[in-house]
Order: sequence, then structure tokens, then C-alpha cells
Amino acid sequence: MKKGSIVILIVMLAFGGVPHAGAQERAVPSDIQGHWAEDTIKAWVDEGRIQGYPDGTFRPDEPITRAAFMKLANGLYGDVAAKAVVATDVPSTEWYAAEVSKALGAGYIGGYGDGTMRPDAQMTRVEVASIIQRMKMLPPGEARFTDSIPQWAEKSVGGIVKAGAMGGYSDGTFRAGALVTRAEALTALDRARTIETVITSTAGPAEGKRHVAGDVRIAADGVTLQHVDVHGDVTIGAEVGQGTVYINDVDVQGSTRVRGGGGNSVYINGGVHSGIVIEDTPGKSVRIVVKADNTPNVIVRPQEQGQGVTIEGSVADVPVQGKSVHVTIGAGNVGRLLIGAAETKVSIKEQAQVKGVEADKAVQITNEGVIADVRIGKEAKESVITNKGEVATIQAEAVAKIENSGTIRSKVTGAGATETEKAWQGKAISTPVQAPPVQQPNPTPNPTNPTPNPTPNPTNPSTPNPTPPTTTQPITNTTITGIVAPVVGATPNTT
Repeated sequence: MKKGSIVILIVMLAFGGVPHAGAQERAVPSDIQGHWAEDTIKAWVDEGRIQGYPDGTFRPDEPITRAAFMKLANGLYGDVAAKAVVATDVPSTEWYAAEVSKALGAGYIGGYGDGTMRPDAQMTRVEVASIIQRMKMLPPGEARFTDSIPQWAEKSVGGIVKAGAMGGYSDGTFRAGALVTRAEALTALDRARTIETVITSTAGPAEGKRHVAGDVRIAADGVTLQHVDVHGDVTIGAEVGQGTVYINDVDVQGSTRVRGGGGNSVYINGGVHSGIVIEDTPGKSVRIVVKADNTPNVIVRPQEQGQGVTIEGSVADVPVQGKSVHVTIGAGNVGRLLIGAAETKVSIKEQAQVKGVEADKAVQITNEGVIADVRIGKEAKESVITNKGEVATIQAEAVAKIENSGTIRSKVTGAGATETEKAWQGKAISTPVQAPPVQQPNPTPNPTNPTPNPTPNPTNPSTPNPTPPTTTQPITNTTITGIVAPVVGATPNTT
């Protein structure tokens, strides 16, 4: 085996690439006791992110290579689409080839102008600062040190120092060209993974996709976050006030949390969101328009009472978990509204289509749109349904009050059906009317009755030839025409 291959194999073992035979699982390295980075190294060992060398050491003060750093940095991301490696010095047979491919896919590192990646080259402090700044998409800052920092890296160093992932020395220097030790690299990455990236202006590439390691918070009105894959949460902060935020083509692997915004809206255009959580907002009212590439759940979970939420677009289930919330469903398609908190009010507008409303607590529903199914649970006593639109079925396990000026397609079912129908107000149930069979003309006239189609009696103009009544087509399986069931997160009701 060549000497270079032996060195790379040792590095791979030290960072958990291949467990060495006979080693105790997650054993604490023998040479870190009393080291300034002891706690951080132990934490990463306990999490299974790193291992020591085969001799039981970690060698915290040795310089780190680019390949070893990429392996550590990649651990801060979730799934990343690998990118083809074209570097001339990264053979596909080497252990680090997969790490280089993932790092390129994440977009935080690149090769050199001569077509190489230099995986075994040792890293400097300025290189580590620049890479972490890109990984976190941190805003640039001013580097204020007594020694020189390369011009290309000044803003990156300033940003990373401001965020707290790296710092200078006590003598006021940064020592940009100094080699980074294994302990220093580990500590910088450990700090970076807990740092929240704060966005106060438009952020993200104009095209393509960029990966961000960790959480992102939008902290100003008028911000557009675009073309990024966030490996953490995205929070629309209270700093947005009642302003407007655009989230365009953003994939969020954590949760999208709404803590700011107002009637001017939070717009989600494209991208994949695993779940949206609406919490307390400064103006007690927020409108969110969801046109994502998937159909996410929207959880309404304010801590304070009286929050107003308007949802438009296409979403799956909407669990309401905050007390005294007013949820308005505007134009679009919604899966199930799951009412789990008291004093909830629901307004469904004319252009809205809702798969179902399931109330486990008392609710006031005002419907101008289309609802396929309403279920009033046993604990949802004294619920009120004011229907001005169209409802297919109502199942009442508790007595509910129904005020109907629209269309309700079937009788109420459930334990509370009888008392509910006794208290019914307004229009009766719209029973579907079957169209009479169409009368086909007789092609051969009956010789004994040459005028089979009678002519209206002119002396009795009030009895003209009957015309078939206008008919209403019955709804099959309680499905209303036009409802598009969400495809993610909603479980369709079967009948």
C-alpha cells in the first residue's frame, strides 16, 4: 500500500469513515482529557459523528485536511443530491470521493482552477471561515483585526465572527493563513450548527439551488427568500410585523414557522414544505397563501387567544390547537379542518373547497363555499353551522344548531341527529330529484291513433304540455364535484 493511501485511511478511520476492528464503540479518546475542546469532542463522539484513531487517540492539535473537513461538514446536512466529481485528483475508488460529491452538491466548496480538489491539503483559518459562511448563508460583516485578511475573504470572516462561529486571538489578530487544527475545525462546526441564520434582505441565488445548514429566520418586512434548501426550520419572525414575506422555491426539511406577517400575506410559491406552523403574530391576524410543490399540513397553534388566520391555496390538514382562534379559508382546496381547541370560529369563503371539518370541541362554522363532510364530535356540544354554501353530509354525535340558507345534501346522522334536526332553521335538506325518463318519439304512428302527441287544449291554457323539471344530480359517495383531495397529509374519508 502506498504511503499516501495509508495516511488517508488513517484520517478516514479517525472521522468515522470505517469502524476499526476491535475498537470499543464510541470510546472516549485517550488524549483529550484537559484539552480546551474536550467537551465538544466528547459530544461528537457520543453522537457517533466521529471516532478516534485506531490507537485510541484523537490528536486534537493536528491540522485537518480538506477531505476530513468535508466529512465533518457534510454531517450538518440532511439529504443532499450528490454532484459529479470532475476533479482530477479525486479517484472514485477513494473513501472521500462520496464526501466530495456531497459537498459539491451542497454547494459550499469548489475545486481549484487547475481542476484539482486537493483532498489531502491542510486547511487554513480563512478557508474554514469562508466555507462555514457559505454553509450557513450568513450575512457578510466587517472584519476588524490587526493583521491582514485576504480581500476575497474579508466579508466572510466578518460574517462568521459576528455570528460567533469563529473568533480572533487575544492579541487582536485573526491569523488567516494559520492552519486549522482538528479541534478548532470541530469547534467551529459545532458552533455553526446551533447558529440561526438571520435574513433581513433578499437572500438566495437568482437561479439554481443552494443548501443552508441549520435554521433560518426572516427578520424584516419585504424579504424574499429564494432557491434554497434549508436543512432546518424557516421562521418568519415577529420582526416582520404585519408586513409581507415571499418564500420562493424553498425546500424546508424542518418546519416553516409563522410568527410575523399580517393581512398583506406570507406567500409560499413552489418548494417543498414538510409542515407549516402558525403561531402568535404581532397584529393578531395573518394571511398565508400556499402554492407549494407539495400539499403541506398547516398547524394553527398560537399561545395567546384571539389569533386570526386566513389560509389560501392548497394545503392538506389544518389542525387548530389554539383557543379562541378564527380561521378563514379563502380561495383554494383544503383537506380536513381538525378542531381541537375551544371557542374556534371557522369561516369558509365562496371559492373555498374543504374535504371535511372534524370538531372535537365546540365550533362556529360559517360556510359560503363547499364542504364534503362535517363531523360534530361528542365533546363539541352547542356547535353552530351556518350554511350559505354547500355541504354534502353532517354527522352529529352531539346536538348542533344548523342555520341553512344554502344546500345540505343529506339528512343528519349520528347520536345527536334527531335533536339537531328538531332545532333546524332555514331551508330543508335538498333531496336530489331524479329526472323522469326521456320519452322517445314513436317512429311508426299508431293507425288507430294518428295523433299520439296531444295538442294543448286552447280552452285550458293553464295546462300546457308538461316540461321535465330541472333536476339536481345526486352526489355519489358524499363527494362534491370540484373538490380536489390533498395528496399529502390528508386521509380521504371512504364511504
